[in-house]
Amino acid sequence: MDLGEEPLEKAARARPAKDPNTYKVLSLVLSVCVLTTILGCIFGLKPSCAKEIKSCKGRCFERTFGNCRCDVACVDLGNCCLDYQETCIEPERIWTCSKFRCGEKRLSRSLCSCSDDCKDKGDCCINHGSVCRGEKSWAEEECDSIDEPQCPAGFETPPTLLFSLDGFRAEYLHTWGGLLPVISKLKTCGTYTKNMRPVYPTKTFPNHYSIVTGLYPESHGIIDNKMYDPQMNAYFALKSKEKFNPEWYKGEPIWLTAKNQGLKTGTFFWPGSDVKIKGIFPDIYKIYNVSVPFEERILAVLKWLQLPKDERPHFYTLYLEEPDSSGHSYGPVSSEVIRALQRVDNMVGMLMDGLKELNLHRCLNLILISDHGMEQGSCKKYVYLNKYLGDTKDVKVVYGPAARLRPSDVPDKYYSFDYEGIAKNLSCQEPNQHFRPYLKHFLPKRLHFAKNDRIEPLTFYLDPQWQLALLQVWFFFVPVSLICYLSPINYCLLFTKYSMKSGLPRWLSGKESACQCSSHSEIVIKGNSYFFLTVSITIFYRNSRIIRNQEVLIPTHFFIVLTSCKNTSQTPLQCEHLDTMAFILPHRTDNSESCAHRKRESLWVEELLELHRARITDVEHITGLSFYQERKEPISDILKLKTHLPTFNQED
Repeated sequence: MDLGEEPLEKAARARPAKDPNTYKVLSLVLSVCVLTTILGCIFGLKPSCAKEIKSCKGRCFERTFGNCRCDVACVDLGNCCLDYQETCIEPERIWTCSKFRCGEKRLSRSLCSCSDDCKDKGDCCINHGSVCRGEKSWAEEECDSIDEPQCPAGFETPPTLLFSLDGFRAEYLHTWGGLLPVISKLKTCGTYTKNMRPVYPTKTFPNHYSIVTGLYPESHGIIDNKMYDPQMNAYFALKSKEKFNPEWYKGEPIWLTAKNQGLKTGTFFWPGSDVKIKGIFPDIYKIYNVSVPFEERILAVLKWLQLPKDERPHFYTLYLEEPDSSGHSYGPVSSEVIRALQRVDNMVGMLMDGLKELNLHRCLNLILISDHGMEQGSCKKYVYLNKYLGDTKDVKVVYGPAARLRPSDVPDKYYSFDYEGIAKNLSCQEPNQHFRPYLKHFLPKRLHFAKNDRIEPLTFYLDPQWQLALLQVWFFFVPVSLICYLSPINYCLLFTKYSMKSGLPRWLSGKESACQCSSHSEIVIKGNSYFFLTVSITIFYRNSRIIRNQEVLIPTHFFIVLTSCKNTSQTPLQCEHLDTMAFILPHRTDNSESCAHRKRESLWVEELLELHRARITDVEHITGLSFYQERKEPISDILKLKTHLPTFNQED
């Protein structure tokens, strides 16, 4: 034993060594404690962390406090969450779901809902199925093959919706169809015609009212968006109270016909639908208000379709101002019109998705239509009437694509005014004159624009894109498609028998001689090598009325009907597929309409024929005759033949 060792050192050497596993156990326990603390912090502080996200999702208009707020007061306090507008305010303004809105907490003031229970509540936004439930939209689905309507319970008769897109010219769909998936699908899957020929004048009210009455403006009375009635001594305008006077509206609109047949009707805007015509309104109607959003109009019709059976309409109308409004403001060839086209395509898609949601997309009959087209205007192409008339204080020009002139002093001078003298002063005043003055009974008969006192006796027919103005007072441009002037043709359509010696067609009576009705007891039918049938006869027409019973008459018009076979190796009497052309030519001995003294005969005669082309039905209407009675073709084919209006350009 070493006597020099300290007792403590001896004790230390005497203790046994610690097991190294003890440190491992202690380290493991310590790690578990640290991990538990971290997880506890994460899960225990989760609500507080969520508040740090600064979101209003599920918190809209709750008076809860934190780093940001989602109630109305937050705007003034300046402590709104970053998504306050998107989450809480925009649903009050928009009609669609987004991925962000899917599963939202129901908001009482939202226009439609994207909550999980909206389908059960029946208030889903139209695109909820495609955006939130992963379903295909109507436009994304393939075309259905439907032989018969497939309607849900309670719809024994498929409802019909007449849907108008104002000013949607045919060329828009041909050019921009790739940007319009919904309308393009309707074109592909439904029945489609490449264009529609509007009535004259090509304005919103006359054409829309013709669509629902089946009448020309001269018959239904709405001859323009602005007009004067000398019998009523009243002015009609779209923004005046006179628009609601039923005396302006003649004929019977389809909603009135439907009601007379025991059907219910609902109209969300249509010219005349907010007027008590013949003492009757549609069952449901809205007074026109341009500020009503398109989406609201669509949803209203969809809600009407969900009414109880005894309240639900059978026939509906729906009207949108676009693309007409953008076309007038920016021109038909503009980016604004393209955006308007995409907007209305979205609206049609909204309708179709809504119908699909109601299981009515295979049931409802949809007629998508436009009232007229639109022409590009130019400020460089205008005519001042002052140049020809001098003092214009005694006249008023009604601007528009069918310009008209009347005296300022009405009704006193309306019928006695010297319209004919003014027409002569305005006719053939310069080469290539871009407007023609017409006493209305000389207008081309296919226009059916004479037989109404609201049509001023003096009218103007303008070249496309040209404008007419009174320098100090009035100015207008031609914003919509008129009956266009036609491209030249290089062959003679028919033998006119025009006499250079007399200056008149030989088959007409001049003023120096007359004929009796008995002379025309038989219609002349002539064959041209048996490949053309030509039917011609004189017409007696005074003050827009046919005259048949007077003994001695001077003809006012004559007509020509040409019939040929599409198969040129056959005669019209043998073949099944016919081509026809008809003309109703005015009998004007001075030919002042054509300014013939300044043109080659072949040119002005050709222009005259093109201008006064007509339908077979126009000839039948003015003569009382009926053509093709013995034909064996189906009636539908004969009607197409009779209503076809020939053109001489590439658009036909």
